[in-house]
Amino acid sequence: MPNNQYMTYEHLLDLRQNHAAWRLLRADYAPLAAAFFYQVFIAPKRRGIEVQELLDALDMFIYDCNRQAGEFARSPKDYLEMWADSSYGWLRKYEYRGDWYYDLTAPAQKAVEWLVSLQKQDFIGTESRLRTVFNLLHEIAQETDNNAEHRLAYLREQAEKIAAEIKSIEETGEVKPRLDDVQIKERFLQAESTATAILADFREVAPTSSTRATSSASRNRVAALWPFGVFCCFPGSRMICRKR
Repeated sequence: MPNNQYMTYEHLLDLRQNHAAWRLLRADYAPLAAAFFYQVFIAPKRRGIEVQELLDALDMFIYDCNRQAGEFARSPKDYLEMWADSSYGWLRKYEYRGDWYYDLTAPAQKAVEWLVSLQKQDFIGTESRLRTVFNLLHEIAQETDNNAEHRLAYLREQAEKIAAEIKSIEETGEVKPRLDDVQIKERFLQAESTATAILADFREVAPTSSTRATSSASRNRVAALWPFGVFCCFPGSRMICRKR
């Protein structure tokens, strides 16, 4: 039997009783909380939201839910304070430059993303994920091989490919796309998925000047390097890559 300390009965029982993500999934009003968290934090890739803005958003969200069928008697302020309480652990409240903000916690994001994953995907980027696996294995092999002959052979092969491409462009004046529409979509979805995972990583730690600087630097770097004329969402920013 496989031995995994995180999948034992005792550990899972402890998670069910104490983990904030499991607590969210078990809550009677999980549909309200999860849907709201997805709408205001996860879908737009946002982090800290000022208290009043979040109160207004939740007030409107509860109003819409009550019109459909729900009966949520608490005020938006009560819900936010309750969800930020350590006994729930779904929101983190913090002060920054004199203003108060709420951010989604990492466990809450994981719970909502699991709910999203239950839906059938219209598009599955299998080819892109397989390519990522092969590229990582190839990189490990290349970067750990200290055989001089192997390295020289690899570099000469790359030089020949580059020379051939340069010659082709000089002769034709055309650059042949290396990716078709399906491959582009696969890679874009993979990039978006990775960006969402990075957002969860940032939420694992409380916001500080250091983590804010890291997040900002990461967003700026992606914005500068993104080569495609498409919209790109990234942690902490609604849209940083504009259509060119």
